[in-house]
Amino acid sequence: MVGRRPRGVAGRQCALSIDATSMCIEEVERFTRVDYVNRLALVAEDNSGLVAVARYDRTPGTAEAEVAFVVADQYQHHGIGTLLLERLAAAAWQRGITAFVATTLAENREMLQVFADSVFQVTNGSTCPRSGTFDSIYPRSRLVQ
Repeated sequence: MVGRRPRGVAGRQCALSIDATSMCIEEVERFTRVDYVNRLALVAEDNSGLVAVARYDRTPGTAEAEVAFVVADQYQHHGIGTLLLERLAAAAWQRGITAFVATTLAENREMLQVFADSVFQVTNGSTCPRSGTFDSIYPRSRLVQ
């Protein structure tokens, strides 16, 4: 899947938009290999292929992980991002991860709303004019198992 994103995803809002031709082998491995503990990815597909990806990557030596999502345009506003967030969080908590961090473009209101409407408390850590906002996401209450 390197260099590809789900069909119909707007590149300006795609945190996983990757140019595989400019990546070194370590970056390719980071995006394509998961160990199911410190790095995990969940996907959603329809009959014609990939429509969404959610992944986390633990910050070494911590209980915190960076999280990223991408959902094809025609599948947005149907709860796929929310469902993937809940499932990814449940898997992360089982593996000792207690917080997610995310860098979200300020204009990506849909993803910010997914975080805000979730069972998580979202705290805004800082705003970076070039890349968007940096948020920490902590469980607000017990996760749905």
